[in-house]
Amino acid sequence: MKSLCVILCVGVSGLLVACGGQGADQGSPQYLTGLAFDAQPVAGAPVLAKCRRGSGSAKTEADGKFSIAVRQLELPCMLELSTDNGKQKLHALSMQGEAVNITALTELLTTRVLRSESSDFFVHFNPDVITKNVTPTSITSAEEEVKDVLHNVLKLSMLSDFHHLPLSQQVTDLFAYNDQPKTVTYADKLSAMKQGLATVQFSQILTMMRQITERKNLILNIDALLLNAGKQKWDAANVQNYHYTYAYDCYCLPAEAITIVVRNGRVTEAYTKNGHLPVDRGINDKNIKTIKDIFGFADEAFVKQADSVRLSFDAQYGYLKNVFVDYSANIADEELGIYVFDFGLD
Repeated sequence: MKSLCVILCVGVSGLLVACGGQGADQGSPQYLTGLAFDAQPVAGAPVLAKCRRGSGSAKTEADGKFSIAVRQLELPCMLELSTDNGKQKLHALSMQGEAVNITALTELLTTRVLRSESSDFFVHFNPDVITKNVTPTSITSAEEEVKDVLHNVLKLSMLSDFHHLPLSQQVTDLFAYNDQPKTVTYADKLSAMKQGLATVQFSQILTMMRQITERKNLILNIDALLLNAGKQKWDAANVQNYHYTYAYDCYCLPAEAITIVVRNGRVTEAYTKNGHLPVDRGINDKNIKTIKDIFGFADEAFVKQADSVRLSFDAQYGYLKNVFVDYSANIADEELGIYVFDFGLD
């Protein structure tokens, strides 16, 4: 991990501001700089800074950049960005005055490392709490936990240090478990995160990041939240006539793809490359599944307290594109997955 210069920032373009200390001209302002990004650069939004000594404010420019003048600056500092006419606030921490990008990801990191509601902490700013709790160890732990809780929304595992990446940085990663590697910018990945998390979900995730200490419980609770959101999106779409193909991924079943045709919510046709399957048993046949049955398969994993559940959702309709369940990390070859492809409306 790089130095403790910028904590909870997604990308850093370099050392853009000098740190406060002896020898600094206390009569001249120093500047806290950075970039505000929320799916795209945030323009014309207020950014406030509170520091151990000194404070300041500025508005973001058209490209999302900001520069806050702070007289008699003494670190650490906390920054607050107000978006959507003040309805949403995002935060970041600066320990040594480097450029700080403020995003939804820095909000998650700030919440996790401080174990506090960030807006409330900003109102009652206490630099001693930051100095005590924001350490290299706590930052590393928070970073890994944020990667873990977002594993079904945003693939961050290939990034060893996302705190200091510029938003224009090219990164290779996977957006879904059966996707091929893609080269995208870090800004693209943050945009994907925004699309994958509704505002209400983000608020609930922040609450869990504050309140749930044990990592496994935190991950499973957030995965269950995302699963429920996917079901709600699918139900709201009210899709009654559709077709799709799915295949199992495990060591106990043949990996033969099955195509399903659904009319008025019931399976009317099912076939593999070898021919048609009987559908007289309808959706109760374990090998003939509607989209709702696949949601049920994922639900069962949470009921049985699986060690790991990996999910991938369709952005438009919310159905599960991938479900992969590892019921016991200590037992080999008991994992089970379902992969959905070639979905279409009829």
